Amino acid sequence: MRAYRWSIGLAIAAVLLFFGPYFYSHNAFLPGPNVLERFGNDESLTFEVAEGEEGTYAVYSSEMGNGPSCWLYTPDGEFVGNVSRVPGSGDVSFGSWGVQGELETPEPGTHRLHCNGNSDEYALGGTGPIRAFELVKVLVTITAIFVAPSLLLAAVVVAVVTTVRRRSAVRQP
Repeated sequence: MRAYRWSIGLAIAAVLLFFGPYFYSHNAFLPGPNVLERFGNDESLTFEVAEGEEGTYAVYSSEMGNGPSCWLYTPDGEFVGNVSRVPGSGDVSFGSWGVQGELETPEPGTHRLHCNGNSDEYALGGTGPIRAFELVKVLVTITAIFVAPSLLLAAVVVAVVTTVRRRSAVRQP
């Protein structure tokens, strides 16, 4: 009887490991971003990028949804590009902020960011929460593809072996 309990326990663990991370990744309590500056809808934000600090920033909004149109301009006033959407993170909130996308600052100086969308407020911040979300997605995938099926297979093997052993023990005089 103890072996059947092991089998049931392994099956329950497999189900929890399959569905638990999936639900967590869609309702995750992820940390809020390190907000550097806030600005309103249809407003421009100017921010300084120091020498050696060129890199990636993230744009967040107070509303979830399709995302704004955001444009980044270099210190020379040249259009660099739109904020690039982060795949799979459109319905995830980071604290009270929804991620809208990432932007690259290719050179030091005073950059200008302009957003126009369906949100009342936007924020420029770090990409830490986005990287944390990407890690959660990887862990969920590994768990769902490798760990949960392995536990379910182990549960079936334990149940089959236990059943075969019990039946062979009953048949022997």
